[in-house]
Amino acid sequence: MVAVVTVGSDRCYVVANVADHPIREGTSLLDRLADGPEQAVCRMPAEAGVHVDPVRRRVGWWVLGASAEAYEMPQRWPGWTVEFWQDRWEEHVRRSGGRFQPPPVDRERALAEVRGAVAHRRETWTHP
Repeated sequence: MVAVVTVGSDRCYVVANVADHPIREGTSLLDRLADGPEQAVCRMPAEAGVHVDPVRRRVGWWVLGASAEAYEMPQRWPGWTVEFWQDRWEEHVRRSGGRFQPPPVDRERALAEVRGAVAHRRETWTHP
């Protein structure tokens, strides 16, 4: 998984090749990223993201896929307001102060990928 983490409107990090969503780390995520390499602007496609507003003690997150523990995340961020944006990455773009700018969605390519995935699953179901 590739995830983009923005902190306020002045910091952006890319977290790549992670098995779990960074939101699961709770407030320790901020400590881990404190000395990490920052990006001026994250312009890559991502599969997940987190936006942290440390002043307001709010965190919002999203993921392109299922998240069975989504509504348990507030327990990992005690004293914070936690918002689950489901797959609405646009909310992250809006709140990041320009730090997260993924490339435009290529709708034709996305449809081709979905059709290919469905065809593969059908083949798997009929030919175990």
